[in-house]
Amino acid sequence: MIRTIKQRIYVVGMLPLAVLAVVAVIANGAMRIQETNETLRNAQKVAAALLHAPAVDALVVGNISSFERTVDDVIKSSPWLACVILRDAVRKVLVQSGDCGRSAEQAAYSPVTVLRDDSSDFPQAAQRSEVGSLGVLVEDSEVRRDQRQVIVQLAASLILIAAVVVLIGKVLKVRLIEPSQRVGSALTRLSDRDYAARVPVDGNDEVTQLARAVNSTIKTTEAYTRELEFRRKDADRALPDADEANLLRDGLIRSLTDDFETPINHIHAELTAIAMANQDLKLRDRIRNVIAVLQDAQSDFADLIEIATS
Repeated sequence: MIRTIKQRIYVVGMLPLAVLAVVAVIANGAMRIQETNETLRNAQKVAAALLHAPAVDALVVGNISSFERTVDDVIKSSPWLACVILRDAVRKVLVQSGDCGRSAEQAAYSPVTVLRDDSSDFPQAAQRSEVGSLGVLVEDSEVRRDQRQVIVQLAASLILIAAVVVLIGKVLKVRLIEPSQRVGSALTRLSDRDYAARVPVDGNDEVTQLARAVNSTIKTTEAYTRELEFRRKDADRALPDADEANLLRDGLIRSLTDDFETPINHIHAELTAIAMANQDLKLRDRIRNVIAVLQDAQSDFADLIEIATS
């Protein structure tokens, strides 16, 4: 499975291009070799067509010497023609001219045919009969040399493609893959709270700009983290003082509450007792009014205490 950027570059990007280039070079070389072979075959066909009529005359009429002279003249005027072999219907060699030191089987043989004269009352298409075969061996040194040149060029092209692929791979490794890996390593160290991590900056391309941004992010994160740690330490130092102040405040509030509510409750109880023991209605009304004022004062004091403790 392709997971890393290195695998994506090499497998998805470079490998298909390299394979395509190799296939194109090999196909071009094979086509050029096929063209040289086709040139050789065409030369053999041309020579066979040129000597077909003299071969028919030699096989049918028996004019062998005339065929030999014709072949010698053609070989002298055509350096590319190396050897000519004439065989009869039973494949007996009648004429062998030129440089035929190599095996006669290497020659390209074509049938020598003549029109067959059949007596018939009905018109029919003319048919041909084979009276022998004509072998032509073309000088193929130039063709072989061209083929060797094609093979050498093919090998050189493959070597060049391999060199270019290796060079591009190294350039991508130095300028893209390794910087990306360094960026990833720096971010990993940052996640582990290693604020000394830095990405080397070299150049002015996109990866370098990313490295600068990562370094800036690490510096900013370090500054924020140190500021938060400083404030946390201040808060930790201030916490005991705050707890002591809260305790003093709570004690003071309890003391004030006791000092205020105890006499108020006592006055409330005394007034209630006086009102119940006295039959004077006006006095009772006045006592009830005083008790209501005391209750309002207690309520206001309770609100103040709640606000102070919140």
